[in-house]
Amino acid sequence: APDYEPPSVEEITSVLLPRRVSELQECLSASIGRASDSISAVVNVWLGDSDEMYASADVSYVTRRFRIETRTIAFRRVAADEDAVESIRGGFEAALRRWNIENKRVVRILVDSPARTVKTFSFPGWTGSSSEDERHGGATLPRDSAEFDLTHELLEDLDAMEKNWSINSNYRLHSAVRSAFDVDQDVLSLVARCSRVVAGIKRSAQDAATIAGATGVSFPFPSSYSEEWTSQLECLRELCSVFTQHSDLQERIYACKEVGLTAADVTLLQDLLEVLAPLEEATNALRQPQETVGLVLPALRNLQVSLTRAVARDSFQLKTMAENFLRSIDTHFAQSWHDPVLLAGALLDPRFKIAWCDEQTACRMKEAIEKQRAALNLDPPSTPTVQRDPEANKGQKLFKNIRNVDSSTTQQPGPTTPLGQELSLYLTEDTTEDNVTPLGYWRANQLRFPLLAKLAMSVFAVGGTPTTVEDVTSVTAAIQAARRHRFSDEQLEQVVLLRRNL
Repeated sequence: APDYEPPSVEEITSVLLPRRVSELQECLSASIGRASDSISAVVNVWLGDSDEMYASADVSYVTRRFRIETRTIAFRRVAADEDAVESIRGGFEAALRRWNIENKRVVRILVDSPARTVKTFSFPGWTGSSSEDERHGGATLPRDSAEFDLTHELLEDLDAMEKNWSINSNYRLHSAVRSAFDVDQDVLSLVARCSRVVAGIKRSAQDAATIAGATGVSFPFPSSYSEEWTSQLECLRELCSVFTQHSDLQERIYACKEVGLTAADVTLLQDLLEVLAPLEEATNALRQPQETVGLVLPALRNLQVSLTRAVARDSFQLKTMAENFLRSIDTHFAQSWHDPVLLAGALLDPRFKIAWCDEQTACRMKEAIEKQRAALNLDPPSTPTVQRDPEANKGQKLFKNIRNVDSSTTQQPGPTTPLGQELSLYLTEDTTEDNVTPLGYWRANQLRFPLLAKLAMSVFAVGGTPTTVEDVTSVTAAIQAARRHRFSDEQLEQVVLLRRNL
């Protein structure tokens, strides 16, 4: 209308914004209440400028249609004079009450630092492609190091606070490899020199033309560089491939002569790639958007088996690094092999069941299933319907080094309890192919295994709320906008809640 006047900034922030958030909370809390009896949560730590710290809380749950829903329920600034751990825990508990979901059973609270997780492990001394990297010689900037140390200490404090709180597995995994790298100077030197060769080829038209003439590829390295170690690994893999197939190139590439990269270095690089291959596979598996809780223990087992095989080979040159990596994994995941949620998740993942582990671990997984049933107070169905599925698995690729035995060859008739009957039949059937998702399987088989399906709905909500690059960008933009417009802490939270839930 001609006489329409848009609302003022004051009206938006003091009236419209609170009203919209209130409507959102009422709608979503009712939706969560109807959907599930249990939830999982992720508490994320964010660092702003000038040592500002923020904490957000997301909850995830599995609906009756076996779909994971994720909602952000809190975002608040942690004041400098507050105890960060107590402030974050108190804020999370207050958010549960505010959203009327405090009576839900919280299966697991994961803690993470999304903006820092990308940099949790990056090859030491790696020279990136940006001008900022070149000005600092590829070294980690002091602020980056200080931020990592601050964040890591806080996450460890949150992890130790209560049994139900746990550091995100992907973050923990990369902390383990970071520790292994820090003690091997030969590997550090190799990676630094390889990165300088890659950077030199990118800058030199002559070197690039020499490689193109030999390989037929104008530029073999990834064109889009990121800070993630997997991007750096791809550069190392391409470098190794080029020089393995065309050994004479090293003498013709100026960048190689400049840094002194030799044929022996290329052989050593092959061993390094062998060490990092199972880590890359685990990283890619655990960063999937949903249903990763069942992958953690198989990923660890695959790492252990792969590294142990490499160390046992006489020609393998990186025995010290691989052994350090194995010890670091044992240290960082010391409690994981007794974690009832991870154990139950692995058993309830139809791609793995117990066909990847030893008998002791299999027993612990079965015990974890019973503990989860007791915690959820699940009653057996009035008329159990348990029928064998005749379909068998045709093949698998994920973590293939631990596919040692099919579950159907090791199982004996189960006990007479309803849960025991379901579990016994479930384990006698073959594992599924990799393209079967856990929740998709349990939705299709909920009539055959009603108790196990309900347990799966509880367990697979855990780890279903990874933070994407877009999420990090959105939150960072909200923090900057709040500072620019002088928003209060309450107004900042309202903006973030609307951004992430609508």
